[in-house]
Amino acid sequence: MKIKHTLIVLFLFVYSVAFGQQSKNMCAQVDVNQREQISQLRAENDDLKKQLDFIEKKIEHEEKVVDDLKGEITFWFSFVTIVVTILSIGVPLYNMSEIKKKQSEVEDKQEEVKAELEKQRNQTIDLQTLAESAKEQAEQAEQAAYDAKASVIFAQALNEKLPSEAVMLYDKIIKDFPKYSNIYQVYNNRGYLKVDMGDKSGAMDDFNKSIELKNNNVEAYNNRGNLKHIKNDYSGAMDDFNMAISLNPNGAEAYNNRGIVKADKGDVEGAIIDFNHAILLRPLYTKAYYNRGRLKNKCRKFDAAMEDYNTVISLDPNNADCYCLRGFVKNEKKDIDGAIDDFKKSIELDSKNVEAYIGLGVIMGKKKKYVAANEYFNNAILLDCNCADAYKWRAICYCNIAKTEQDSDRKADYITKAEADKKKYEELKQKGK
Repeated sequence: MKIKHTLIVLFLFVYSVAFGQQSKNMCAQVDVNQREQISQLRAENDDLKKQLDFIEKKIEHEEKVVDDLKGEITFWFSFVTIVVTILSIGVPLYNMSEIKKKQSEVEDKQEEVKAELEKQRNQTIDLQTLAESAKEQAEQAEQAAYDAKASVIFAQALNEKLPSEAVMLYDKIIKDFPKYSNIYQVYNNRGYLKVDMGDKSGAMDDFNKSIELKNNNVEAYNNRGNLKHIKNDYSGAMDDFNMAISLNPNGAEAYNNRGIVKADKGDVEGAIIDFNHAILLRPLYTKAYYNRGRLKNKCRKFDAAMEDYNTVISLDPNNADCYCLRGFVKNEKKDIDGAIDDFKKSIELDSKNVEAYIGLGVIMGKKKKYVAANEYFNNAILLDCNCADAYKWRAICYCNIAKTEQDSDRKADYITKAEADKKKYEELKQKGK
């Protein structure tokens, strides 16, 4: 703008100089009559100069105004540029922020939907689980009611003193409640009773069935092992006791039972080890002390046997068999009075103890009280007509009585009786009695 203004001023100045020079030339050529016109022109020229000055001032003023406007325009242009720049950056950022916000809202909504779906799924699963649980509980309740009825009969069988009656009760459970939870125990218990009743075959079937129903039934293995032992199946008995021990290494009963089999097989050392282990597992286990005492007695270790018998009696003062066995040990140790006391105590506790009657008879025979001795042997035979030892000792008594008998008829009668008892003894021994 300043360049344009300068050019205008130079143009006007050249114009005024040229015009002034022209006026002088004209004044020189005009005559006097035209001086007034020249003066007039000069006056006009002055006016033009004034106008030029005015115009220059006006131009300067306008330039200043223009500069001010230019500054303002520059300021506003810069301001607008900055605003546009800010908007060009801010708006996208704002839009991006809004997009992210919307995206976050969408994601949150998706999570809410997922959570709701998962909740509904869990509720569905919970309902299914609840239904299954309810069904299971219903089945358990039904089984519990079923078992309760069988358990009443089972309890009656356990409390029944007559084996035959107890067996009938177990028969009823097997027939009417075949799905009884403890049916395996029913077979085991019935088998145990059948052994006592002499039904060894039926007992074996029951023990086999009990093990079939529950193959880790330690009690059934022990019972079947004992039955095999009775049937002289030592190998089968050992297998069952070994299985019982493998299933329950802390079971003293299986060690005790296996010790008995080992003793009968002649493995005295192995038997003692098993009895010792049974006692280690169960320090108050009277059967292990009892059986170890018998084995020591058999080995003629009377003092050691006496210790075991004393332990049994201290733990079980009503053990009639142990009093009887201790009586025999005392007899071997020449404690005759002590032996008599133990035999009588045994009979007091168990009036059907055949061995105690034999023990008393033997002592009476040693005292040469043969009649008294025969009374004890007679009682033994009445209790057990297949007791070979009772016949043997009674035969000896008859012979001793015959030796002192003066009457020939009575003497012959005693000898005849002695011969009959000897014959009976030999028969029973052949049968393994």
